Amino acid sequence: MTRRAQAPGLGPLYDPLADWPNDDLLLEEKSRNRVARDYPDLLRVLDWPDLRAVFEEHDTPANAAHRKCRRFGGAAVVCGAAGMLLAALAPVLTGAGLSGWVLGLLASTLTVLGTLLGLAHWIGARHRSDWLLHRFWTERLRQFHFQFLLNHFDLAVKASEHDPALEEHKKCRGEALERLIDDFRDVRSLIQKLEEDKAELSPWLQDQWPGAAPDTVDSERGQLLLCALYRQRFDIQIQYTEKKRDESIHSPKTRARVVRIGCDLLTFSAMLLAGLTGVLLLFGHPLDSLAVRLSMGLGAAAGVLVLALRIVDEGLQLRVDDERYRWYLSSLRALNERFTQSDPGGQIAALRELEHLSYKEMRRFIVVHNRARFLL
Repeated sequence: MTRRAQAPGLGPLYDPLADWPNDDLLLEEKSRNRVARDYPDLLRVLDWPDLRAVFEEHDTPANAAHRKCRRFGGAAVVCGAAGMLLAALAPVLTGAGLSGWVLGLLASTLTVLGTLLGLAHWIGARHRSDWLLHRFWTERLRQFHFQFLLNHFDLAVKASEHDPALEEHKKCRGEALERLIDDFRDVRSLIQKLEEDKAELSPWLQDQWPGAAPDTVDSERGQLLLCALYRQRFDIQIQYTEKKRDESIHSPKTRARVVRIGCDLLTFSAMLLAGLTGVLLLFGHPLDSLAVRLSMGLGAAAGVLVLALRIVDEGLQLRVDDERYRWYLSSLRALNERFTQSDPGGQIAALRELEHLSYKEMRRFIVVHNRARFLL
């Protein structure tokens, strides 16, 4: 069982996840066609149209809310930073002949606007909560799909070749999905439970699901289903996480590095300019001289840009996300190695452990972004 090779990157501006197809849930017809070609008898148990419909009901608004959140937060940062930059550079700009009244009006207007946008975004806007609520739904639905198959493995194997078993399989999964939807009536309380589950011990979505090994795992069809689950779960999770860590401006790793380097350079520049200002004053330059105004203004501007980058880092949780993806990818690869070296019983155990790992990653994502004081 080998993973498909990852497509090479197309440059630092290319988003490797721009058209991510959610192959694991077979959302797109081409994904279903691929499974029908490779596992023709298994498509009817791997494809779950009702679950796909519920997933799409939440995936689209989650993406829309995230985009609104980015635009709103970005506007607040840009306006606030622009106002503070104008105020910092006012001594230089007025010395160059620009009207102090106009500069003051622009600086105060932009700063107040940025502040009000930031407060409204933080306190009043629902973009963040809507994004996280819908994202909770999509990630738990993804986990539910594979948890159901693992906990009804024998039935899925029988359903792949016998129509009566298929009818029972569809009835069983339909009832399970109805229970899940009923359990998710108050998602905010479920997110609060995520916060409280600090030991990360609640991965399973239905308490009554047993953990016993299935009986048909050693059969030919059982091993075929294991192979399909490996590709749909391990393979796709690893591909997704690798793409998240690509050398692209869209990846948390690259963005965190850019912010860190930018903050370091700007901090060094601010300190250097502050020292230069002191030296100029020491050698008798008056406060209103062009050299002093320039060094003070540029130093203050560097400080403003450091503050803006810190807000961006806090809003996007770049370093935290990068650490989470690095941990998740390392854990996936280790578990993947265990799967490939195990017998069928060990492979079932590895798939079950992957569900626990997936829960941990999802919980950390939701909790971190829910706690962020400012979200971009």
